[in-house]
Amino acid sequence: MSDLSDRYDSTEMDELLGAYALDAVDPDERRRVDDYLAGNPRAMAEVQQHREVATMLAYTGMDAPEGLWDRIVSTIEEPAPAPGPELAKVLPIDSPRRSTRMASFGKWVAATAAAALLAVVAISVIDRNDGSSDPLQLAVEAARADRDTRIAVLTAEGSTLEIEAVIDENGRGFLVADALPQLSRDQTYQLWGVVGDDVISIGILGPNPELEPFTARVDLAALAITIEPAGGVVSNGNPDGAYVGTLT
Repeated sequence: MSDLSDRYDSTEMDELLGAYALDAVDPDERRRVDDYLAGNPRAMAEVQQHREVATMLAYTGMDAPEGLWDRIVSTIEEPAPAPGPELAKVLPIDSPRRSTRMASFGKWVAATAAAALLAVVAISVIDRNDGSSDPLQLAVEAARADRDTRIAVLTAEGSTLEIEAVIDENGRGFLVADALPQLSRDQTYQLWGVVGDDVISIGILGPNPELEPFTARVDLAALAITIEPAGGVVSNGNPDGAYVGTLT
């Protein structure tokens, strides 16, 4: 059986990689590029490079929208919940917790010009079709079992859903987002992180995220997920329905 990548003209597909990395392709192009990447490690590496460049350019200060600002502040100021039965297995009672608290946030930090529009954070390219076990799921389980891992449970007002985020001691993050309701094609979920007095865009998750890897290059106090127009936003994240959680 021929490789999936053999079905497409490599020159044409290579020209789409930059736009694909910035989430700037239409649904049909996305499906074609997904197939192309499945059998082309070189192309996967190129997409990763595009995303890392976008991340490095994603630092331009802008005012935070008041609604989301207030939502994050109230969440961070709440006491951290007691660990449940599963969490207690990997977090000893006497394990030190980081207790970063803040009274306000001054700016959204987003991307500059075209690269920042998508602010996709160094998302690791991992082959999810690997044999009998999913290496991404194994990485999440290993991170959960490490006492130095930080965990956030993101919740939204009026919703019972809980979205787990796990960041290991090396800054490798995993967002368990498969419970999020699927959005229409003209919308996307966007991940944000709180750093000091700033909120930065971490990544564009698409309309139907699952288990999403990301990289936290700085020490984050909290995470937020917002619903935005397809392609994401450079500032003024939508506070309506935002999921927010403190990292502990």
